[in-house]
Amino acid sequence: MDLKWVLVIATGVAMLVAGWRVRTRPSPAWQRMYRNHDLPIVVRNAPALLIPSGLLLAFGPALALLASNQSKGPMFVTGLVLSVAPLVLLLLSYRPPHFLMPEWLREEAIAETRSAPKDLFDTLVAGAIGGALIIALVLSLVLWMRS
Repeated sequence: MDLKWVLVIATGVAMLVAGWRVRTRPSPAWQRMYRNHDLPIVVRNAPALLIPSGLLLAFGPALALLASNQSKGPMFVTGLVLSVAPLVLLLLSYRPPHFLMPEWLREEAIAETRSAPKDLFDTLVAGAIGGALIIALVLSLVLWMRS
C-alpha cells in the first residue's frame, strides 16, 4: 500500500473521530463558524458531513483494492459508487438531512433555513464542482469501456 493511500485512510479516520466528537458535545468553534454568514453554506454545514466523508475516505481505498482483484463488474460498480459519492456529499452539504446533523446544530439550522436567502456564490460553487465531477465520471466510464 502506497503512502498516499495511508494518508487518505488516516484522514478518513481523523474525520470519523472529529465527527463523533462534534456529535457528542457542542463545539464552540463549529458553532461560531456556523453562525458566520460570510462563509459559504457548504463550509458552515461541514459538521454534519464529517462522518459520511470520513467513511468514504477510510473505506473507499479498501473497497477499491478489493474490487481491483475481481473481474470488471465489481470494479466498475465500486468505481461508480466512489465517483458518485463525493457529488452526493456535496449536494448534501447544502441541506443535510437532520439525522446527519448534531443535535446542537439542528435547532440553529431549523431557524436558519426559515430566514436565510440562497447565495448565488454557493450555487455557482456547487454547479462548478458538480459539473466537474459529472464530467470526470463520464470520462472514466468512456475510458473504462475502451479498455
